[in-house]
Amino acid sequence: MFSDISVHPIDSHEVYKEVMEAAIADGHGPYMPTHYVMKNGIVIGAFSTQSPTVHWWMSEKHASRKDSLLAFQSLDTLMTNLNCSEYLIPCEPESPYYELMNKRLPDAHEGTTGGHWKLFRRKL
Repeated sequence: MFSDISVHPIDSHEVYKEVMEAAIADGHGPYMPTHYVMKNGIVIGAFSTQSPTVHWWMSEKHASRKDSLLAFQSLDTLMTNLNCSEYLIPCEPESPYYELMNKRLPDAHEGTTGGHWKLFRRKL
């Protein structure tokens, strides 16, 4: 045997629950895992091969706050049409939207060490 590591698709709610319980017990919460890693019959990891991350830009010169809010409402509609019930939005503190996103989307993840951005989580 080359390795006792195997990767499998998460193909049921029961498997998803097992993967999430293993991750939470380890102090982690993977975002929308699609596959899990097994070693000796134990879940030791997970991958997400679909990342509904919205990279965005709004003109600081031409887009008003109201324009931006209307655009983000449209984004929610687009994501809903794609059957995406939640998505991530990266934002840097220098953005004029950072404080608003901090207030409206408190479920955020800090950037990596040395990073100065957050991934804001939007649930529809």
